[in-house]
Amino acid sequence: MAKMNTIPADRPVGHGVEPGAGKILRVGLDGAGVHADWHARVLQKIPGVKLQAVCDVQLSKASQLQQRWGIPQAYSSLEHMLAPGDLDVVHVVTPPAFHASGAVQCLEAGCHVFLEKPAGVSVFECEQIESAVARSGRRLGVNHNLTFNPAFLGLVKAVQERRLGRIDHVTVCFNIPMRLPSDGRHWIFQNMGNIVLESGPHPLSMVYRLIGKVRQSSTVTSGETVLPNGRTFYGSWQTSLLAERGTAQCFLSFGAEYMDLWIHVVGQDGAAFADLRRNTLRIGEKSRFLPQIDDLADSLRNGGSICRQGVSNLVNYALGFLGWKSPRDPFYSAMLGSMNAFYDALGMGKDPPIGIEEGRSVIEACEALIRGGEHFVTESGALEGHGCIR
Repeated sequence: MAKMNTIPADRPVGHGVEPGAGKILRVGLDGAGVHADWHARVLQKIPGVKLQAVCDVQLSKASQLQQRWGIPQAYSSLEHMLAPGDLDVVHVVTPPAFHASGAVQCLEAGCHVFLEKPAGVSVFECEQIESAVARSGRRLGVNHNLTFNPAFLGLVKAVQERRLGRIDHVTVCFNIPMRLPSDGRHWIFQNMGNIVLESGPHPLSMVYRLIGKVRQSSTVTSGETVLPNGRTFYGSWQTSLLAERGTAQCFLSFGAEYMDLWIHVVGQDGAAFADLRRNTLRIGEKSRFLPQIDDLADSLRNGGSICRQGVSNLVNYALGFLGWKSPRDPFYSAMLGSMNAFYDALGMGKDPPIGIEEGRSVIEACEALIRGGEHFVTESGALEGHGCIR
């Protein structure tokens, strides 16, 4: 990550300064939609922060969130929320088209920023954020929360411990239910590639973490649906990727009835399968036994491990549901892990572990995937009726 500017010594105390011992960070939310509700929920569990304000262009939504979480102030615009100069951190949780402008405005106002994915809707927007980070001396983190999924963290730990050897290939399945709109007015459905910008950062951020920046990609789209706004929505995106340290394949599917989220990593000395929906991890490694004995030992070992993980997940869910401990479902745990990592970095005066450089790299991969999808649609349309199997 590029080195950020040092913080000016004359920066007013209490306005975006690095947290000191015992200092409470005052936090604002830019946006009051579904994502904001999750951010507010998780912030209640992070020590050393106080949710001070929320803003939304629909003041009624900001007021509802204010009442639900006991937030002191609610505003109808980001400008009004920043005007008092009493916030240290702002979480930008607006629709993606407003992520970059909101982040830049907060940075220039002297606030650190926790930016919901995607970091921007183009590489150009990410570069604008990078420039604002450098000018302001503030710190910015990007919420690639799926990389904090407990099962994925276990997979990363196995990779770091060299249990799988050098990673050769990664396969990701991101199959999520999604109801198509009756009017097609939502931002996701305004352009062919918006669904990739909205959801693609989840699988692509995991690929980045494991094998680095994507260098080349090839994409196939399918599942065409004509929306009420006249645009065509493609429900399935399949892409092959060449990254810095290996290859990958991603399958993104939207609108299916069955949710399936997993990642399979193949290394020279072993393989790992993380089921992100069920929060389980299966690891296969080389052994000194004959293949037949090794297969049996692997089945027994991983069968017992999966059962124990499943029971632990159920117990944690039940205790959270009863209010006896914090919720421990995979999504909540990933959000909490992502935010904790951000605030831990602020507390130590360090750059967040996931910053705008990684956010930009993921958006570069999204743009490449979208260009490949557009090219495939154009080429398959041109070849229709000429013996091309579709």
